[in-house]
Amino acid sequence: DGPIYALAARAPGRLLSAGADGVVAEWDVSSQTAAGPALRAVLRAEGALYSLETFAHPGGGLGLLAGTSGGALHAARLAGSGPPEALGSAQVHSGGLFALAWHAGLGLA
Repeated sequence: DGPIYALAARAPGRLLSAGADGVVAEWDVSSQTAAGPALRAVLRAEGALYSLETFAHPGGGLGLLAGTSGGALHAARLAGSGPPEALGSAQVHSGGLFALAWHAGLGLA
């Protein structure tokens, strides 16, 4: 719970969100129930997550990058409805990562 700072599309009917709780959540808005859409945590980080970016992962599935308020970059791969694969994290800045951009030919920009 808490503020959501970033949103990214995953697939039709599916949305990723990141926010103050340090969780990237996947929302299945096509599975609406009385309690709301179905959701699951796909990545957890220490501190607030300010940014999200997705891309076609070369190994298949969807690549996910998430930037924290403390300057850490987290990476994961999402394939189907199975569990996400954590690819690692790195401290890349001393301040918050407010925006990320992925370019197919250049990688992270």
